[in-house]
Amino acid sequence: DGKSGSDEGKKIEMMVVVHGTYRRHWASIKAQGLKPMSRNHVHCASGFAEDAGVKSGMRTNCDMFIVVDLMKMIADGQSAWVSENGVILFKEVSPKYFAHVLDKSRHPFDPDFPN
Repeated sequence: DGKSGSDEGKKIEMMVVVHGTYRRHWASIKAQGLKPMSRNHVHCASGFAEDAGVKSGMRTNCDMFIVVDLMKMIADGQSAWVSENGVILFKEVSPKYFAHVLDKSRHPFDPDFPN
């Protein structure tokens, strides 16, 4: 299914992992975390859309960004995969793994979260 296993695990530990989404979904995401919805996995990018080397994993019109604490997820035994096109995949991401929640200008979106 295009996912890499343990070899990629070592590489992704040092990545900035970002999920792009829309402000209108924040209340649900804040309460329930990131869910795959109609997909098999939650899709994340290895940085922001304009960062060098980021080719896939985020829609260009997102108006908010969730930076995922990948190290905390790995420490807690959660799994992540990297697809052949560089998208970082998760089964789901609990809000406890949200390192930063930013608006399009990369300013804090919700000053009470994460707390």
